[in-house]
Amino acid sequence: MVPDIYYFLPMERDDEMKDVNFSLSNPKTKFVLMIIIYLIIAFAFYWFLLKPQFQEINDLNAEIVEREQKLSLLNLANRKMNLLVNDNDFMEDRILQLQEVLPIERNDFVFGEEFLVTGTICGINYTSLNFPKASKNQQASADTAPFTLDFTATKLDNVRYFLTHIYRFPQIVRVNSLSINKVKPRTTAAGAGFYAVEYNVSISGEIYLSQRK
Repeated sequence: MVPDIYYFLPMERDDEMKDVNFSLSNPKTKFVLMIIIYLIIAFAFYWFLLKPQFQEINDLNAEIVEREQKLSLLNLANRKMNLLVNDNDFMEDRILQLQEVLPIERNDFVFGEEFLVTGTICGINYTSLNFPKASKNQQASADTAPFTLDFTATKLDNVRYFLTHIYRFPQIVRVNSLSINKVKPRTTAAGAGFYAVEYNVSISGEIYLSQRK
């Protein structure tokens, strides 16, 4: 009986090998194995090739955005610098023009005539007009000529006209102080029922002189 056992054992192993070979040669098995291999290759391709490139692209995009922001700031600074340069050139030209307009030295007579003519045009009545000199304790300014004036007007429009006109002087005039007081209505000679309103105005300021030599 022993020889019979040894006879059947090799035949069983051959059947198992045939089953294995048969399973590997199955088209479905091959298809599944092929898909698995493709997936492994695709994953390896993405992980080792595409992913590093994506990261590099993201880094480059971030660097591009940063450089664009810096470029925008530089362009903005350049535009502001050009505006400042243009403003500086305009101011220099304006200073040259003003130096040609402003009087070279103080001339109280000319200044007084201009105030008197302006007062007549605007319908005001001067009560005082002075161009004070600097006292011994005060240092006279070579750039300006101070003035003080008082006048009366029957309408506020006359005061407004006067202030408008002195700003149109050939010289540049700066008003440092302005006070307007309304006087109580008083009866005029025209009749007991007619009252005249009067405004007392006091102004002090400076007339600018040219610095050209």
